[in-house]
Amino acid sequence: MNSIPFPKPSLPKFASTLRRLKLISRHQDTPDTVTFTFQSLEGPVQHLPGQAIALDLPMAGGTATRTFTIASALLGASELSVTVKAAETGNATRWMHDHLEIGTEIDARGPFGRFSLAARHGRPVLLIGGGSGFTPMMSMLRWLHARGEAVDVVVVQVARRVEDLLFGEELEQIDRDMSSLKLFEVVTAPDTGEFWRGYRGRPNRAMLRTMVPDASQCEVYCCGPEGFLDTIRRSLQAEGLPHQHFHTESFGTSTAAVRPEPTEHVAANTHRVTLRGRSIEVADGEILSTALASQNIRVPTGCNAGQCGTCRLRLSEGSVDMRQDGGLTAQEVASGYILACCSRLTGPITLEDLCWVAFLDLRVCTGPKYLPTAQAYRQKIIEMDNHSPSSEHHLDQSRARPRLFEFVLLDEVSMLSVTSAIEPLRVANRMARRECYAWTIVSESGADIRASNGLTLASAGRCGDGPVPDYTFVCAGLSLEAQEPNRLSAFLNRRFAAGVKVGAISMGTIFLARAGLLQGRRCTIHWEGLPAFREEFPEVNVTNSIYEIDNKVLSCAGGMSSFDLMMDIIAQDYDKALVHSVANQLQLDRIRSSIKLQSAGSSLLPENAPKQLVYAHTLMTENMERPLSPGELSKAVGASRRTLERMFVKYTGMTPAKFCKIQRLERGKDLLLHSDLQILDIAVVTGFRSASYFSSSFSAHFKISPSALRQDCEALQKLDDGRVDEDHDKIETP
Repeated sequence: MNSIPFPKPSLPKFASTLRRLKLISRHQDTPDTVTFTFQSLEGPVQHLPGQAIALDLPMAGGTATRTFTIASALLGASELSVTVKAAETGNATRWMHDHLEIGTEIDARGPFGRFSLAARHGRPVLLIGGGSGFTPMMSMLRWLHARGEAVDVVVVQVARRVEDLLFGEELEQIDRDMSSLKLFEVVTAPDTGEFWRGYRGRPNRAMLRTMVPDASQCEVYCCGPEGFLDTIRRSLQAEGLPHQHFHTESFGTSTAAVRPEPTEHVAANTHRVTLRGRSIEVADGEILSTALASQNIRVPTGCNAGQCGTCRLRLSEGSVDMRQDGGLTAQEVASGYILACCSRLTGPITLEDLCWVAFLDLRVCTGPKYLPTAQAYRQKIIEMDNHSPSSEHHLDQSRARPRLFEFVLLDEVSMLSVTSAIEPLRVANRMARRECYAWTIVSESGADIRASNGLTLASAGRCGDGPVPDYTFVCAGLSLEAQEPNRLSAFLNRRFAAGVKVGAISMGTIFLARAGLLQGRRCTIHWEGLPAFREEFPEVNVTNSIYEIDNKVLSCAGGMSSFDLMMDIIAQDYDKALVHSVANQLQLDRIRSSIKLQSAGSSLLPENAPKQLVYAHTLMTENMERPLSPGELSKAVGASRRTLERMFVKYTGMTPAKFCKIQRLERGKDLLLHSDLQILDIAVVTGFRSASYFSSSFSAHFKISPSALRQDCEALQKLDDGRVDEDHDKIETP
């Protein structure tokens, strides 16, 4: 491999300065990743590849500072880019995705950081990035590409799914331009049935040895979650890589240049730290950010190395031993500002009011209900500090305000689906002995809602007229037509744009899809509506799980899965003890996770069916348009034709051919009820050779014709009571 003839040791260290940026473009890289490009209003931005910048985000209620790697190359331009993944628990990153529009101006501080290959030379380069940790790797690769140097570079990008891989087209172009580049992409958990030619699974020593046989001779730069870094580090060190040639940057911690200093302080003496009227005792020599975190007072951090300035606080009394690395200007230091991540206590101190910092970091402002003023923030923080829950459960103090759930009910909704969503919230309040959750039921017009069992549910008003909630769920059952479909779609989009998490219960997923909120997101729907949903929205990733949570969009299959989804939400907000208390109160012996698939509603398979029989059923379901022959089916499951037939008769009382046809007729019934497909189209997608053959088979099985089923709503009761004629025990396959 070629050695690197650059850079010179005299490369400048660019000063970290305050600057004003204006957003000039945004590009959707993946479903949950956006690249934001800013223009510096103070002229060119000089930075090294891999360095970062801290952005002051003007969120509702206060400014939040977050640190991001500069993704653009070092060209001395007045433009810079950051690539941001919307984290599941990241309030600021979600705000950027939802609210940071072109033309917005923000303050920034930077560049800073020593995680950069520009400070190294003399060895080939290996760049490894996991998830959004690939961004600094891309910055370094762009820099190498722009210089046009003939240097051996190996780039490894690791992502969970194929759609999560970043910078696809640009990487292909760079790969064509750089003959000395080797590019590898690894997908750890590709979707079922997804075509992928690259590496699969989590990176390990054997995989890395295959990619980079001489990794021990490289200068390695790696960024990603801590577990990912540990795996890569151990694997490469086992291959003989010296530790001084392995440089890392984890999410939230930079270890590229600044390593923790061994403390020589003995925790015999303590010092008093006073803030917001509270006093806490902190050991002599302890890092301030660590001390505050131990008391549930969290300060936003970026680099943890004294470089980015994200954790700056202000002293009103006392002093600290601060060893920063450019995170504060001389003027800020003179004004009493300190950095919590690199300040050790040497005596008592008093900090000025930092409640807006703690409030943002504790994520109390997740959702649309931001408190409007700094005074309101102070008051809320004081309330949080003084709150002492009487329950034995650990209650996250960030949940001082109850989360509000808004349920938009359509006529003919299943009452079980609705009550299964509300009851866990009610019981959680009772078990926690405080109001953790609140809820309201609304309808499209404001009128009361008639449930599918004939009972009437009272509506609190028309959707959109009440307060903005934290969650909005649209709940639908047998009726799949909204009274005002355009208004409902607009309402759901407004809620989503306001930061509300939107969800669907049972057939409500259809309305999220019609509103355009499911593009690039996973979702689920009741199995009865699954075939019709896939026909109407073939581009949507719909699964057969009991529920799905994909960032700000949630969905469940209805029935008892509403309960499972709500228990997942409670578990995210509070601890497992509260979750188990709720389950015990409701006499439930188990809580299902989202990986649990829906019961095979119309499949007629018993729970104790052998794996080969289950697999045979799966193949039948996946090949309804062109049913497999008995020979093809038995070969695929690894059993003889006679053995497979015996299994079907034993566990279902039917031959494989009869079982397959009933499954196809059930699929046809679902499409008749929940889609607008013509009968001929339904016959084709369910594997029947003609509309007449489908209609006669359907009528014989369900005792009602397909056209009559669609015309007569009362036919649903006849459908439930339908049986198969004895004359049709031997049903031929088309």
